[in-house]
Amino acid sequence: MSEGASVLFGHSRPLIEFDPRRWPELPFRLSSALALLCLGVALLAALQPQPLLRWLPFTQDSGANTLLALAALAAALAVRQRGRALLADSLLTAAALLAVLPLLQHLVAAVPGDGPWRLFVDTLHQPGLNDYWPGRMSAFASLLLLLAAACMYVLAHLTGRRAVRHWMFLYAALFVLVLIGFAGELVGVPVLVEPWGQGDAVGVLSSGTLLGLVFVLFRVAVADRAVGEYFAGRPDRSVFAVSVFGLLAMLVVGGVSIGGVMAPVGLSGYRAALADALRTHILLAESEIGRLQGVADEALRRVRAGALDWYVVDEYGAAAVRPTVRLESPEQALSLPEGVLALELEGARGLTLMRRGGWRLEARRAVGDGRTVVVELPFQPFDLLAERAAALGRSGELVVCGRGGGEGPEYCFPTRQIGQSFPRMVAQERKSQRTPMGRALSGESGIAEVRDYRQREVVAAFAPLGGSGAGAVLKVDLVELQAPLRNALWVAMAGVLLLALAGGVVVNRHVRPLIQQLAHTERALNRAQAVARVGSWHSAAASGRIIWSPETYRIFGLPQGEPMSHERFMACVHPDDREQVAAAWRASLDGAPYDVEHRILVDGRERWVHERAELEFDGSGAVCGATGTVEDVTERKARAVELLGSRQKLRELAAHHEKLREEERTHIAREIHDELGQCLTALRTDAAMLQLHFGEGNPQLAQKVSAMKRLIDRTIKVVRSVATTLRPAALDLGLESAAEWLVGEFRERHCIDVELRLPAQELALDDVRATVVFRILQESLTNIARHAEATRVEVNIAVDEESSVVLEVRDNGRGFDPATVRERKTFGLMGIRERALAFGGEARFSSMPGEGMVLRVRIPLAPAEGEA
Repeated sequence: MSEGASVLFGHSRPLIEFDPRRWPELPFRLSSALALLCLGVALLAALQPQPLLRWLPFTQDSGANTLLALAALAAALAVRQRGRALLADSLLTAAALLAVLPLLQHLVAAVPGDGPWRLFVDTLHQPGLNDYWPGRMSAFASLLLLLAAACMYVLAHLTGRRAVRHWMFLYAALFVLVLIGFAGELVGVPVLVEPWGQGDAVGVLSSGTLLGLVFVLFRVAVADRAVGEYFAGRPDRSVFAVSVFGLLAMLVVGGVSIGGVMAPVGLSGYRAALADALRTHILLAESEIGRLQGVADEALRRVRAGALDWYVVDEYGAAAVRPTVRLESPEQALSLPEGVLALELEGARGLTLMRRGGWRLEARRAVGDGRTVVVELPFQPFDLLAERAAALGRSGELVVCGRGGGEGPEYCFPTRQIGQSFPRMVAQERKSQRTPMGRALSGESGIAEVRDYRQREVVAAFAPLGGSGAGAVLKVDLVELQAPLRNALWVAMAGVLLLALAGGVVVNRHVRPLIQQLAHTERALNRAQAVARVGSWHSAAASGRIIWSPETYRIFGLPQGEPMSHERFMACVHPDDREQVAAAWRASLDGAPYDVEHRILVDGRERWVHERAELEFDGSGAVCGATGTVEDVTERKARAVELLGSRQKLRELAAHHEKLREEERTHIAREIHDELGQCLTALRTDAAMLQLHFGEGNPQLAQKVSAMKRLIDRTIKVVRSVATTLRPAALDLGLESAAEWLVGEFRERHCIDVELRLPAQELALDDVRATVVFRILQESLTNIARHAEATRVEVNIAVDEESSVVLEVRDNGRGFDPATVRERKTFGLMGIRERALAFGGEARFSSMPGEGMVLRVRIPLAPAEGEA
């Protein structure tokens, strides 16, 4: 790039508006890449999930069948770009079937156990399996897959404007839902929850892939013929569509992002409240355990003293919460009543935690004679914890576990989620990972966000039960904790959306006429430019952006919308004219007007353009932009060349006619001089002889003959004058002699002082050119005599350094106004100019009223090459 151009256009590639013809392979390549990625991850999730979980843990939220359906959708887009419509429709059908199957499975409760077939159907969550994969296809994912398949199918079969509008509605729904899913995954707020309670509805990989497919769909739609016809010439539709999609994107992303910012704040309060509730009730439980141990010891002492019959515990207040004391024989202590679940607390002496309707705590003391003192107390702290768990929501649970002796398993009371289907204690091996229950049994307390046995994210508060070897976990699903925030977010988004749509309708009613008027003006301007063959362009120095009008693209023979830069423009300029264009541009940067005509190459053919531009400067004087026009002047140039050729031919014809006329004059002059002159001379001789022989005797005859002789003499003078006028005899002796004769005649006839200056050496002029110079001198002297009223004339004939004869005639007459003479189109001056031009010369006139006139004629001594 030249230094001058870099000032305005910069060194970077200029930006342009989006053009669907840019990167035509982008849809095929991007959809192919997405198809290969999803297919590879789906196969690994179905066949070898453990390495995938280890190296790409973010993929675990996406079901294998979800990824397979996404691979089918992406492959359908790719093969359709290659014209394989039937294969594309088959892939869309397969993706739709994969999306519908999980919905049907959950409707009829036909979900098989986990295994490699998870590639095609939903399976049960079985975390204990070695090849377990946690991701499943959610209802939200099924909806998005079906919507994407419908969008692709409708786009491939668009016919008419109504079909385009229906497709845009489908695409807008898909666009919004995919944005909701993707943004929710990024900020950790699942805005949509599937019917069976799973919050992380789509997964990062699945939602990201769907977002990529949405972009590819947009790229394919922009290049579609039906969509192009729908928006052609209707910028109001384009503005409305872009506004709606931009507004939806901003609302969704903004709303979900705000939810992501608010979620941690809200959750921190929930977490703290959950942990405080568990800690408070655990403290109450530890207090109850201590008091129960004291009552059991006192009861044992009384039994041994034989005074148990009158022992009543009054310090507990209400009778419903008082402990009961009883003696059991060995036969009574052999088995628990039906429906009672019990956990012996290994860290507390003789204590057993039971659940029978409600929570109860039992203390046992051996008397020594086979009998046992049993003190049983309703365990209110755990009853209150169970009520608190139920108040958290349907997913709230209280989990209580204790460890057996040594390295034995952990024993847990069945939770409310599995208690009805499994009404007995649950034994489970101790886990190596630090689960909330494992940490509680190890003596830790706190709160954590983890995945539970259902592989759902939960908030779990955990704490040990005061050295008893037992622990408690109070947990609730994360999505249920987020429900109030999610509901408020939906209400806010719906309200803002309604307000935005209402505002959009109002703005559209007011802006649409302006847009339509602007579009009409633009079409009229483009049409006027096409008729006038004048294009326009604009460039901005800050962005390096160059915008061409459609007519400019047509003039340069380039596809409309092609990226334009200064280098691309200079490549179109004819190589012989590039330096001229660059010099004109550099001069314009210094303040000169940019006005240049040059040639461009269009498909190997030359085309002439006329460019004008005005540069824009900022306050500091630096160039900030430029606006210019490009006019196609090829036809005008052709007509000008044709006109010049016609003029030259006319001049050549006039010169030829002049030559013929001079030849004819010469011929006539010689015929008059030779033939008529001889006849008149002979006639005079005969008259003289007649007078000599017969005149003496006949005075009347002599008188008559004398009259005849005088008439003959006058006729001879007239003949000589006519011959001289037609062709001065002095021309046969050269231009110098002819000029001297002509000047002498002019001086004698008009009594005007004439000064003649001739070259020292004889002029090497041919007869034709000498005649032309003589005639021009003759015409100029005639004009002086008729119009100038001059008293002095200077005539100068010389040869200049360009080997041309120069005739200069100067007078001191009254002069004239050149503009007035030019308007009157006097044939004398015009004839002088045309005579000079016909022989490759020039004629210039200089005059002012009252200052005389100067005529300067220059004619080459020899004819130019190719001149006839």
